Amino acid sequence: MGYAFSRDRAMPYSHVWYRVNKQEVPFNVVWLSVAVALVMALTVRARPALISEELQVVAVHLQHAIS
Repeated sequence: MGYAFSRDRAMPYSHVWYRVNKQEVPFNVVWLSVAVALVMALTVRARPALISEELQVVAVHLQHAIS
């Protein structure tokens, strides 16, 4: 999604996120997604009650991916 938004110039600094490497992988936006996921994971750690909800969401996504 980050690549699509940056391609359409709907994100700040889209010229940075839109770049792709030799294999045509949007390398910069992949690392942006990793950083956002890390920040979200660290905030969940601050509230242990939310960990079970996060695991439920992951399980639902895995169930949809398998089926």
